[in-house]
Amino acid sequence: MNGRSGLLLDVPVLADIRSGKASPAVVGFLRNRSSLRIFISVLALGELPDPDLSWLRELTGRYACHILPVDHETALASARMDHGAGTLTALTASTAILHDLCVVTDRPQDYSVLGAAAVDPWADGR
Repeated sequence: MNGRSGLLLDVPVLADIRSGKASPAVVGFLRNRSSLRIFISVLALGELPDPDLSWLRELTGRYACHILPVDHETALASARMDHGAGTLTALTASTAILHDLCVVTDRPQDYSVLGAAAVDPWADGR
């Protein structure tokens, strides 16, 4: 797992945490990496299924300094990528690459082919 600066949580991981019944694999994965900083893409906030506004407010309040925007550098880096897995995936991969982060997702292969470090906490919850 590369991404030495920290972890970038993808939508499925945030949704799992928010569910109230977080997967033991996800919880264990995050606990075992508690020394790493956790980041969230602003894109993930907009993509969460069935958003709970009070939970989103708490999350954005707690992680305000760790919510990463899509700026012009991110967009330019994404423009050079294959968008076969989707534009949001390419933008998230660009965010991870530019900030030296590892995407924590259920689809690590979608990010790896774009050059981003990625890991599946359900498969690698050690």
